[in-house]
Amino acid sequence: MKFLLSALVCVGVVLGWSTLSAAQDAPAAKPAAADAAKVEAAKILAQKGAYPLSKCVVSGKELGAGAVDVLVDERLVRVCCNDCVEPARKDKEKVFKAIDAAVIEQQKAAYPLDTCLVSGEKLGDDAVSMVQGTYLLKVCCNDCVAAVRKDPEAKLKKLFEAYIAKQKADYPFETCAVTDEPLGSMGEPLDYLWGTRLYRLCCGGCKKGVQKNADKLWEKLTAARAAKAKK
Repeated sequence: MKFLLSALVCVGVVLGWSTLSAAQDAPAAKPAAADAAKVEAAKILAQKGAYPLSKCVVSGKELGAGAVDVLVDERLVRVCCNDCVEPARKDKEKVFKAIDAAVIEQQKAAYPLDTCLVSGEKLGDDAVSMVQGTYLLKVCCNDCVAAVRKDPEAKLKKLFEAYIAKQKADYPFETCAVTDEPLGSMGEPLDYLWGTRLYRLCCGGCKKGVQKNADKLWEKLTAARAAKAKK
């Protein structure tokens, strides 16, 4: 009997230790999941400003306030509801083709470079238009397409710098696009690119204001540019 009691006590200690150990280990999974969610949200945000479609790629319905943003092979796809997420994943090649065509059509007119992002050579009539995420990039040949795919971040950084430089040259305001506070009133002004459009801001806290009201703010900037050009 004593042996049996001792054995039960030992088992209880082992089970108790295992339970305690599991309880201590469980919370560690939550930060990892939270970090993954943050990384995914950042990837979505980086592509959202230049997303070219206003309708769901599956249903054809307008993307409203309840639109769902998902990553498919690291690319942003916007659908009208959760029911359209899996169909978009299953027919991803067709979805990507539609997004690519819309990106090229929307961004080609205001493209800021006349040289290849990889070789630096002058772009000719045979230049290759490619899409990385939701951005148009122009290169001189297919070899350079492969170079972009290998290191897209560096090429996108170069593209973004070109967009900023081109639009900054005739930027119509000396005030923040969101608050109307003088640029420099809160330190070095921030040149913020949402999609392919430059918004000069007084601080990083104004980024969300651009994200929420980008089209309205862009109309204001466009009108001011036109007025400035007439003077």
